[in-house]
Amino acid sequence: MKYGIHTAIQTDREIKPHSHFAEVRRTGFKMAKKKATGRQGWWFAEVDGLALPCLHKYWLKGLDYHDPFLRHEGKGLEAKIKEAVDAMMVGKLVVLTTDKATLDRDGNVTAFERTGYVAIFEVDDVTYTHADGLRLRLVKRVANLI
Repeated sequence: MKYGIHTAIQTDREIKPHSHFAEVRRTGFKMAKKKATGRQGWWFAEVDGLALPCLHKYWLKGLDYHDPFLRHEGKGLEAKIKEAVDAMMVGKLVVLTTDKATLDRDGNVTAFERTGYVAIFEVDDVTYTHADGLRLRLVKRVANLI
């Protein structure tokens, strides 16, 4: 299913377009805790019919986030990275996740296994370059997740 400039995996419910994000940022979610649902290999989580890109808590320092994306080198994931980064830049909302990191012998992250969902955050100052990875700043906690 296509929405805006991004593609979502078809679910049994229609996923709302990114234009809905502006309304969510303005009014917030109606309930204090929301349920997030993800899928193996999908870099998004669905909350109330919205497909929101996920961030790994592992890379968060205070309110600053920096994921160098080194684990994706040479894997042909440029389109997937662009889809997630574009969704962050356009929607300004992300899901912060807890994860189990897999490390190589040198201590570098090679993979993540999602273990839970923390909250939805509004973000700002989103930048991505191949050399530096993804950087952004958490601005506001919008909703807690279960």
